[in-house]
Amino acid sequence: MNLFENYIPNTWLETEIKLLPIDIQSKFLRLLKKEKNKHNFLSLLSELKFGIILGQISTELTHEKKIDLLTPDWQISNQKENSIFEVYRLGKSDKDSNLDELYSFIDSKISNLEYNIYVQILVNDNLLDYSIQEIEKCIPDVYNWLKENKNNLHATKIFRGIFELKIVKINTSKKHILCTWGVRIIDQKPQKLEQVDGLKDNEITKKLKKYADIVSKYHLPYFLCVDIDFVSGFSFLRLPRTFSF
Repeated sequence: MNLFENYIPNTWLETEIKLLPIDIQSKFLRLLKKEKNKHNFLSLLSELKFGIILGQISTELTHEKKIDLLTPDWQISNQKENSIFEVYRLGKSDKDSNLDELYSFIDSKISNLEYNIYVQILVNDNLLDYSIQEIEKCIPDVYNWLKENKNNLHATKIFRGIFELKIVKINTSKKHILCTWGVRIIDQKPQKLEQVDGLKDNEITKKLKKYADIVSKYHLPYFLCVDIDFVSGFSFLRLPRTFSF
């Protein structure tokens, strides 16, 4: 299943997205269907969700309409003025994204094996400099260990200090391995929301500064739309204090 099929249910396509103008619908469907990078796909989806909301505020909705040299994500018009909107998806940290990639890779390598067991995967999160290629080298040893221990409840093994596998249940009702990922604390980065003096501009500050000139030049109301992903570790309660500068 590709990203489009995994994240966008048919019912949503049949209702929500049809609230947008036809040309914008077609554009987003094309972009989402061809996007292979998960991060970029989810950012596009955040952009689309805000567009659907804005489309219910104004029928004069445009996407990436050029103003001078800039293309804000959305622009709505009414009889009095235009307003521009930029979308920012506050997602997981780079560390958590890298961890997920490692977990997913290990999961994909063992979950198709025909052993009716439940295996817990635990990646050493202090060793994120290890790559998929390094884990790939462990897979033959993983296969041998699983074959030898498929009936050994609580059997545990660490592979090259990178990750650990533990058999947490045997004789499941499935005909293949089921995987669970070890519990970990979300790597929350407060500086993604709050600009810290002395540090380079975070993404929110960059977006606020990016449109400062045209906002002043054309007296445009400018709104920054933030889509907070649960896995970022943040909540909307953090936003009022953060944006009060």
